[in-house]
Order: sequence, then C-alpha cells, then structure tokens
Amino acid sequence: MKTLCLRSPKVFGFLLLATLILSACQSTLTPQKDLHSTLGRFAQALRWGDHGAVASYFVDAEEGRAFIERQRDRGQINVTEVRIVDIVPSDEGLRAEVTLEIEYYELPSASLRRFDTVQHWKAAGIDNTGQGRWLLETPFPPFPGAD
Repeated sequence: MKTLCLRSPKVFGFLLLATLILSACQSTLTPQKDLHSTLGRFAQALRWGDHGAVASYFVDAEEGRAFIERQRDRGQINVTEVRIVDIVPSDEGLRAEVTLEIEYYELPSASLRRFDTVQHWKAAGIDNTGQGRWLLETPFPPFPGAD
C-alpha cells in the first residue's frame, strides 16, 4: 500500500490547486447584500429595545447618544414590527435611501400604531470584496403620538 507523502511535489501542487479553486468559489458579500443583513440586525435591535445597538448604526456618535436619550424619555413604546418597504441604491451602490414601516404600541394602550420613515444609509469601509459596514446618516424620527 502506498502512503501519501505531503513532501511530494505532485501532492503539494494538487493541494495548492485545490485550495486556490475552493477559495475562488468563496461567496463574498456585495454592498447591497450586506445592507440587507445590516437592516435585519437594525430592525431586530429596534424590536428588542436594544437602544445601544441601534445607536451604534449612526454615522454621528452624538446622534446615537441623542437617540438613546430620546428612548429613555419616551415612555413605554414597544416596537412590534419593522418592515423594509423600499430600498433605492445610489448609482455607485455605496449609499441607499431606505423606507421602513415601523409598527409599535405605547403602554398602557394596546392599540397598534404605524409610521413610515425614510432613512439614508452609507457604506463605510467597504473593500473590494464588498464587505464593510453600513451606517445611518439621518436622525431617527420621534414616534408619532408618543409623549
């Protein structure tokens, strides 16, 4: 029985070629796919009331801190659903206008309310593989009817 010797040029060449082929097949994120996953995480943070996580998506750190303060002072608002209504990417694909529909209720009422918000997102640090981070450029609007 023959043993496989990794020092053999043929075996080494085969392994190197296989590695190169497999790495070429690796899927990379495009900026738009990355935006969709970012929006999913953003929506989840809104639903869970994770204001610190939501604040981390703002380009301007001060706007993130202001968001946290507004949420502390807003009362008992609970977000039940965040839906992506529309995404309009810029020509170069590194900015996008996103329309979200947000459904929420304010305790002690159980009546659901809904509003749309238009947000501007920009890609930050996107490399040639399409990986990077999307950040929110526009302030988050107050919840309509919230005291």
